[in-house]
Amino acid sequence: QYLQGLNVQLDDIQSFLAESREHHQDAVKSSQELGQTVRGDVAKVEVSLSESDNLDQLKQSVRGQLSDIVKAVDRYRAEQTARETKAEQRLVHLQEQIQEMEQKAAVVQGHLEEQRLRALSDPLTGLPNRAAYDECIANHRTQSLANQTPLTLVVADLDHFKQVNDGFGHLAGDKVLRLVAKILRGGLRESDVICRYGGEEFVIVLPNTDVKNALEVMEKLRRVMEQSPFNFKGKPVKVTMSFG
Repeated sequence: QYLQGLNVQLDDIQSFLAESREHHQDAVKSSQELGQTVRGDVAKVEVSLSESDNLDQLKQSVRGQLSDIVKAVDRYRAEQTARETKAEQRLVHLQEQIQEMEQKAAVVQGHLEEQRLRALSDPLTGLPNRAAYDECIANHRTQSLANQTPLTLVVADLDHFKQVNDGFGHLAGDKVLRLVAKILRGGLRESDVICRYGGEEFVIVLPNTDVKNALEVMEKLRRVMEQSPFNFKGKPVKVTMSFG
């Protein structure tokens, strides 16, 4: 719909440019006609000056020819003013259309960005998904190699998650996944990236982090996960996680 509207507005712009060329051609033509009229009337004045032998007759003749010149100039000015007024009105209309196009373009761009983010987000946990991870790891790896800084990749997997789904149902499983995502996100730095890779599998990208420091962080997260009081409908749900 946006592109169809854009086509209509672009057609209007094209029409305006065509009209502008026509107005210019009309203005040139009117100017030429005015010049011819004035030259013709001036020539008549010269004839009157040379042929008239009566002062009153000469005055009347010159007055009439000057009146014709004034009329021709006034007519030219009126036509020019009408062309300029019409062009100015059309230009204002086009400016409004361009502003509308810009506003619509901004809305469409916002929608596209929203759709892009949705395409890169896991709807259940709100974390970046596998597609986002593929993009993220490539960028971080390039930066790590260029800057000669450490980069650690962690794979995390919920232990025996199938038992949670089988014993408590998929609603419980979904709740566990959301809570796990919240715990993991809360235990990481802002610069760290955590993605849901699929099912109960998560990947964590730790820039500027060597393996030793990564192990310490992951061990803390593992203990927090193990000690978190998961429950579903009043029943405790044991959840542990392995990291590598």
